[in-house]
Amino acid sequence: MKKSLITTALKLRDAGLSTVDIAEELNISVDTALYLVLNGEKLLKEPEEKISKIESRTDIFVNWDNIKTSSKRLKSITSIMCDMLNTIDFDVILGIST
Repeated sequence: MKKSLITTALKLRDAGLSTVDIAEELNISVDTALYLVLNGEKLLKEPEEKISKIESRTDIFVNWDNIKTSSKRLKSITSIMCDMLNTIDFDVILGIST
């Protein structure tokens, strides 16, 4: 994440803006704004190469509508996810709703 974005988010927080206002001002998601407000000072202290490593992580969105209709597809997806767990260290937030 660019240090200028982190610095701006912290300045807006110090000016008294809410997380939602910061998100609107910087044109980022509310979740990202919350992350910057809570972790901004720590992120500014980290070296650039570690920040670059964090930026290289990828979020994945899956539309489960087509997958949930077939048990074979579900089995294949779970196999893939289990294989990934064995070989890659990653952070994941998974939300499933009906």
